[in-house]
Order: sequence, then C-alpha cells, then structure tokens
Amino acid sequence: PSGAATPVCASIRFNNATPTNAMDWSGLDFTKVTVNSVIDLKGHTLYLADENSAALSQFTVTDSSDGDPGILRISVASGATLANEGVSLTGNLKLKKEGEGTFSAAKAGQAYSGGTDVDAGTVLVGSSGNGHFGSGIVHIPTGTTYDAYGNADSSVNLVLAGGKIANNGVNATLPSTLRMTEDSTIEFAVLPANHDMTIPAGAVWNLGGKTLSVVMDGYDPDLQVRDVTI
Repeated sequence: PSGAATPVCASIRFNNATPTNAMDWSGLDFTKVTVNSVIDLKGHTLYLADENSAALSQFTVTDSSDGDPGILRISVASGATLANEGVSLTGNLKLKKEGEGTFSAAKAGQAYSGGTDVDAGTVLVGSSGNGHFGSGIVHIPTGTTYDAYGNADSSVNLVLAGGKIANNGVNATLPSTLRMTEDSTIEFAVLPANHDMTIPAGAVWNLGGKTLSVVMDGYDPDLQVRDVTI
C-alpha cells in the first residue's frame, strides 16, 4: 500500500510488505500478518495491536533505512501481558512499548539496533538467552519498570531515567552496563523469598550523580555485588 490512505487493517495479509511515504499503519492486527513474512519499515512507523492473543505470531519486522530508525509501536493494556514468542526484530529498528500492561521479550537473540523506549508499564526480559532487547539502549523513565524476571542475560544496555528494576522471577542477573539520568530504584518490596538479584563481576554502573535506592520489605532477598564499579 502507498499514499495517504489508511488501510483497513482487519482485512489485510502482509507478505514482504514495504511501507512507502510517511505512513503510520495504526492498529494493524498482527494476527493478520502472514506467518514467515517480512515487513520492512524503511524509516516509517508500524503500530501492532491485538485484542485477543497473548503472544505475537511468527514474522519479521526490520528496518533497512540509513537515517532515523523505523519505529515499531506495541501497546499492551493495563493488567495484560503480551509475549514476543515469535517475531524477529532486525535492522535499524526502534521498539516503543506503550500502555500500562507488560511486554515480555521472551524471544532471545533479537538483533535490532535502534533501542527500546518504554513509555508506560513494564518490560519483562524473559527467562534466558541473549539480546532480548537488541543492541541499543533500553530506556526506563519514571513510572515504568524493567523486570529482570530470573534472567541470566547481562548484556542489556540499560538507562534508568527515574524508573525501577524489579525481579518477579528467581535469581536474576542484572545488566553489566547501567547508566542513570534521574533518581531511580531497585525494588524487592513485593517479592517472595529467593527472588535474588546479582550484579555480575566486571559490571560498570554510572549513577551520574543521581541516587539509586534499594527497597527491601522483609522477604530476605539478596543483592550480590562482586568486583563491580559503581
């Protein structure tokens, strides 16, 4: 499709789609995307939405542009969790998570380079594997949460800008690279026992003159810090 018209998304199947002009395909129902298809944003914006599915189906979203990254917007309603079980994100692509719900980056090995902006709610890194959020910065502003969820991947490039780190899984490894631009929090407050967090040896955390508060609430969790530069 091309031009200024807005597609009737409920009736479209995509296979190797290439957006043209400055289109925002708002409300594309990702259950209508053909399995194994490739969508190249080429610097444009794609908004994926679904009212019924708890997991994204299998296709690829990429961005082959050399300029500003194409943006993949994913909105999750309050109280809901949406898991990326099958969508590969590659190229010069930025992921923007919207809505008060939780987006689970369950698929490992993502290769997109434009970073991840969390506008609201929670991103959950998944249980294991590398590169859940690509190679760019994961930006956690005030009112949002990075949930390490028992994750063993320390490669996430995290910027805390007033948000918080939590762990709703067991024994999570936190990022080796962390930078703060606003006062932020590591929170154990509502977690059961054994939801420990470890800052891996050799990690470098730059607090940037801000305050990092560690909140505990009687559940006897551990925060392990070994050979770390803060």
